[in-house]
Amino acid sequence: MKDEGLETQAWVSTLSFLHPSSFILHPLILRDSAIGSTSDFDSEDEGSTPSPAAKNINSQIGTSILKGRNGGNKKMKLAEALILRADCQKRFAQLKSRLLANAKVQEGDQAAEEPKALTAELEGVAAQLADLIKRINKTNSTITFAGFGTISDALTDRDVLALRRAVYADLALTGALTQDRYTRSEVKYVRTIDVVDIQKRADELAKNYRELDARIQEFNWQTELI
Repeated sequence: MKDEGLETQAWVSTLSFLHPSSFILHPLILRDSAIGSTSDFDSEDEGSTPSPAAKNINSQIGTSILKGRNGGNKKMKLAEALILRADCQKRFAQLKSRLLANAKVQEGDQAAEEPKALTAELEGVAAQLADLIKRINKTNSTITFAGFGTISDALTDRDVLALRRAVYADLALTGALTQDRYTRSEVKYVRTIDVVDIQKRADELAKNYRELDARIQEFNWQTELI
């Protein structure tokens, strides 16, 4: 959701906590943040056509993913809009690759795909993406999220939790590394931090992140897109 807070980008980082000590960044479906968003798809979903997840949503909300029969905005949940936005982002990137691959051919050969058709399709996806981003941003900045102000405020706090946690995790790891000395003339290094306390702080931030992230993901499915 996103795009408020730290800065607007076309991707989103999110966190996996298999264990508090195994904190990594990776894309996850429906994940959205103040610094971007993305969605995860299997290899068989490659191509410029909508992913299975997006197709499923399209079948529920109608043939047009953005407009209703009367020309107004299509009603959908915020979480559904996030899936569609991530799908549009992926389709746009794939269409760009196909367009570049067919920009020139050897003399006497024909392009595998017609650049004009690809360009038209790319522009259509771009228009859908722009509309989704505007509506998502408006929803995030308007809807109240208990205890944090708006959804955008909650997203920003969640992303900063991730940044803080990463610092403390790296600090604990660095402080825990041992030094091998083979001669007495080698420089000896000593710790300047309490590794145990730093790791506890990292674990606490990881827990706070998971709890807030779970609330946001649940709220996404309860919130109507503006």
